[in-house]
Amino acid sequence: PKWCGIGVGFLTDIDLGEKTEVDACCKKHDEQWWQIKPNETIFGLKNEGSLTVYYHLNII
Repeated sequence: PKWCGIGVGFLTDIDLGEKTEVDACCKKHDEQWWQIKPNETIFGLKNEGSLTVYYHLNII
């Protein structure tokens, strides 16, 4: 797989490896951003501030 694991193995945004379905799933997660609204908790992370916070899935 080119999108899964540590490091970068892809050349372009549409470059998927031999395991196309696995790479497509990893690519989707790599591009996923989440938001935590004030006083909301997601994945055990709580936003105690007054503004919405955005984070990338890879920080979990």
